[in-house]
Amino acid sequence: SIGYGDVVSFNSAERVIEVMVMLGGGCFWAYLIGSICSLASDRDAERFRNAMDSLNEVLADNHVPTPLQRKCRSYLSSKHKSGYLAKVNNLVADMSPAVAAELVIAVAVSWVDQVWYLRS
Repeated sequence: SIGYGDVVSFNSAERVIEVMVMLGGGCFWAYLIGSICSLASDRDAERFRNAMDSLNEVLADNHVPTPLQRKCRSYLSSKHKSGYLAKVNNLVADMSPAVAAELVIAVAVSWVDQVWYLRS
């Protein structure tokens, strides 16, 4: 049984039911934790989308020139990415140097590949 062992099964049918209940409980907890994590991670993306929508509305209402619109959107995107980089930096600060180096390399590969003279 799950718990202190004060309730035990006596035959195969009870054991099968125990296993099914344990699997069901494990799946329920996995779903619950996954849902909570999904809500937390979606919050940042939702904030960014709302900010971008507000910016687009202001730009359209005020007939802002296209080059300035691009600059504003680029700035907002860069600011969003820098928030992501701050999260990575906070994570790396708590890791051992070897693991931190591996993580930084894994994260930076996609950015390095975008710079033509750093490829390969």
